[in-house]
Amino acid sequence: METSSKVLIAFGIILAVLVIGVTALVFLAGNGETELLPEDTPEGTVQRYLIAIHESHYQDAYAYLKFPADDRVESYEDWMRMSFGWPDPYHQRTWKASLGESEITTNKATVGVVIDTFRPGGVFEDPVNSQNLLFSLQYENGKWFITSPIYIYWIY
Repeated sequence: METSSKVLIAFGIILAVLVIGVTALVFLAGNGETELLPEDTPEGTVQRYLIAIHESHYQDAYAYLKFPADDRVESYEDWMRMSFGWPDPYHQRTWKASLGESEITTNKATVGVVIDTFRPGGVFEDPVNSQNLLFSLQYENGKWFITSPIYIYWIY
């Protein structure tokens, strides 16, 4: 019985390594180039915001946001502190975003986004966590601004 237990444990470990490896390849593979949507559309605004976050260009990402008048965020530094403190690349997880359906009215829009985050875990845990986010946007002065969500939480 001890031999069969050892074989099962070894098989489980090998299977877990394969699942984690394949998942990592899915997230890291690709040509690295994303076809950019027009910036003057809600989808293009959300896409560019997510690309800026993914590439750690947080000041560029901040420029796509519009905060409510009663929000305590008055500067880029405030936003960074309120979002997640200052970014720590050692705690950042691998993630990817997929744009979904959008609805547009005259000066408001919503864009659905699926965020898939890779979080290595135990042998029987799913290493991919999927979140459905709904981005709300407002059109002002010829440009779309993201009004929600305005804080980054899915990459940590």
